[in-house]
Amino acid sequence: MSEKDGIPSITGAFDHSPVQVSGTQNITYIAHRPVPSRREAFAALENSQYETAFTTFSTLLVRQADDAEVRLALALCLLRGRHPCRCDSRTLEQVNAHLRVAQRSAPHLPGPRLAFLLLRDAQLFRWNAQRRGPTQEDHRLLCRMKPEPAAMLLKHVPAQESVLWQELARIAVGEKSRTRTATAPAHRSHRPPRKRNRP
Repeated sequence: MSEKDGIPSITGAFDHSPVQVSGTQNITYIAHRPVPSRREAFAALENSQYETAFTTFSTLLVRQADDAEVRLALALCLLRGRHPCRCDSRTLEQVNAHLRVAQRSAPHLPGPRLAFLLLRDAQLFRWNAQRRGPTQEDHRLLCRMKPEPAAMLLKHVPAQESVLWQELARIAVGEKSRTRTATAPAHRSHRPPRKRNRP
């Protein structure tokens, strides 16, 4: 095993079993494990089968460690559908570590960043603090979010007190987020003002 970004990872993918053949040297039989299916892994997560989903997603990451969607799903498996405040500090550290890697691997995907912000909002709520409203970054992320991944975050990160969670709930049912992107300042013309003819 190796460890990077605080995340334990598996580097092997095969079972090696020695086979004794009479009258010959020992040979090594390599049994290839079946390639796990992404569809099956996400179906297990949808059904809250966190152990099965976690094992499958972990195997998928061995083959493609920069898959941000799989790494996000793996982070959600660690939460096991619990409110972040009900998770111990070690679990939250592992979840945040996976989300940071996912954000670096695919900065264009809004899901990993929104999951990270949901965890932060939950921790603020734990200390009787809460953000006043979405930031400009939140606006940009929410505008790029689609209903299916929004529903996934809602189910597995139940931080209902978060403003972001409430906006994701609207997106999940096909509505547009009530947040609006920050409007750019009005364009000012560089032409000099017209001179009025005095009578």
